[in-house]
Amino acid sequence: MEPADQLSFLPSKPLVINTFEELAKFSLTGADSDVTSVRICPEISTIEIEIEANGLDGAIPGDQLRTLWELQQDLYKLAAFALHGSADPRLLSSEERRLFEVRVSSRKGSWIGDVLTSDFWGSLFQNLVGKMSGVEIGVTISVCVLIFTGYLAYNSHNKKVEAVKKEETNQKGFEAMVQIVDSFNKKQETKPAELAAQAQNIIDTTAEKVVKRSYNAERITVAGKVFDEEQIQKLKARSKPETNEPETLEGVFIVSELDKNLPDRISIQCALKI
Repeated sequence: MEPADQLSFLPSKPLVINTFEELAKFSLTGADSDVTSVRICPEISTIEIEIEANGLDGAIPGDQLRTLWELQQDLYKLAAFALHGSADPRLLSSEERRLFEVRVSSRKGSWIGDVLTSDFWGSLFQNLVGKMSGVEIGVTISVCVLIFTGYLAYNSHNKKVEAVKKEETNQKGFEAMVQIVDSFNKKQETKPAELAAQAQNIIDTTAEKVVKRSYNAERITVAGKVFDEEQIQKLKARSKPETNEPETLEGVFIVSELDKNLPDRISIQCALKI
C-alpha cells in the first residue's frame, strides 16, 4: 500500500500554516507523526504575476496563457522528480496530475494574476510521507514555497539559499526566513537541493517568458522579480525569437505496422513504447 493510501485510512489531522514563523517551525521540526495533511495559506504560497500595460484591465493576454500552461508543466516535472526521481511528467498518473494542478485567479489591474499553489504543497506532503524524513519534507517544501513567492533565492554556484528582504516583510517574518535558510544550508541531503534548484529555475524561466511575451509593458513583477521598462527591452533584445514548432512525442510510440496500399491514404499503426 502506498503512503498516500495509508493516510486515507487515518483520522484527518491537518497542519495549517498561516505565518512565516509557522513555516519556519515546519522546516525545523517537520510535522508530527499523526499529521495527515498540510495546508499553507495562500497569503504565503501564491506566485504573483503583474503586468502594467495600457488596455489590459484585468484580462489575461492570450500569449500569457501559454506561459501559464508551461508553468503548470514545470510544476508537473517538479512533482514527478519529488515522487519518482525523474523530472518526466509522464511518470505522473492521471490522479497525480489532478492533485498537482494549480489554479489561477485574476485581480483587477493591468493584469495581476495569482497562481495558487497551496493545494500543490499539500499533495506533495502526502505523497512524500514514507519517502523522505519529516524534517526533510518540511525544509524542502518550506524552501520551495518561499522561492516561488520570491522570499528566498537559490544560488546555483554555492548551492545555498539566501533570504530576500522585501519591503512588506516585517522583522519577525524575516527572522523566520533566516531560520529556514540556516536549516536548509546546514543539511547535506541531495534531493532537497535539487528540488530547490528546480524551483528557482522554474521561477527564472517563467519570469523571462512573461517578459518576452508582454507587449507595451511598462513594469512587470513575477514572484518578487521586478522588471522596469528598460530591463524589459534589454531582456527582449537578447532573447531569441520564439518559434511555434509543433510538439512531438518522440520516443513514446513505435510503429508496429505500415500499410501503403490504401488508395487515398497511408495507414500507420503504433504501439505505446514501454
